[in-house]
Amino acid sequence: MPDRMQKLLAAVFSLCFSCTLFYAQTVSSIEFYGLDAAGVDANMIDMTRNLYLTQLKEISSLTVTDRSKDPQVQSNVRQAAETAAGTGYAVYAEIAGDSAKDTNWICTLHARNMENGDTIDFSKEYSSYYKILTDAKPSITGLIDKIRGGNIKPDAVQTAKPIRTQVSTEFLAGTWQGEEYIAKIVILRGGRGFVIYKNGATMNINVTVLQSGQDGTSTISITQAGKPNASFFPELPRKIALENAPTAQPLQWVLTMTDDDTMSGTKETLIEDPASPTGARTGEAPVLWTRQ
Repeated sequence: MPDRMQKLLAAVFSLCFSCTLFYAQTVSSIEFYGLDAAGVDANMIDMTRNLYLTQLKEISSLTVTDRSKDPQVQSNVRQAAETAAGTGYAVYAEIAGDSAKDTNWICTLHARNMENGDTIDFSKEYSSYYKILTDAKPSITGLIDKIRGGNIKPDAVQTAKPIRTQVSTEFLAGTWQGEEYIAKIVILRGGRGFVIYKNGATMNINVTVLQSGQDGTSTISITQAGKPNASFFPELPRKIALENAPTAQPLQWVLTMTDDDTMSGTKETLIEDPASPTGARTGEAPVLWTRQ
């Protein structure tokens, strides 16, 4: 082989090897910093942050590091992401809106290349906060697709699964998790199941799938079965839970599928209320369940 040809092949091999290292060091690495969402309820922020993190981790060939739980990051998410040093991309979501006002929500996903400072944004407007949750997977995929247009290899991104609008108790059967005080939720094919709390309590549940909305989207109703128990309210101080549990309405979750392995919605339960004579009242809390 001519000497010139050998040198050319060597140069091509070296270039390809360098590109492989570049991808391995920068393209496959994502650091997630959470949400910059002033005016959004803290519980809703936690649920949204966990949902985005879950969707990022489902993308193949990406190594995702969660920085969002760091107290210094939580105090100023934007600053932490925009000053982060390293390889790969620093990602965070910015959500603007106010649930107390009749305005649309704008969610922008930001990705900053930590090596050169270049930024890529993916923004959408929503008529309700709930739609931000149901659109989490397509939005994350959209952001990664925009990054891919610059650097990321095509095989680093999976095609997003369509959101499942209709489900059955048989499809839901399995083990789920997602709430701070709950160890796991087991749903059986026949529409029954049980919730195991981290405090050791076990609550039986009934699972019903209802069709609602013009598009036929399934609403999943999960209701406490059996007698009340103060241990079903671990969020409350024990004294308040003991006083309110005997007369409390059965706990109920109203959920919809975000994707095949994620449900989000609200839980109707007792929440602490210093203004109430008993120290608690019935209220709603946002929840997110993921399949184990």
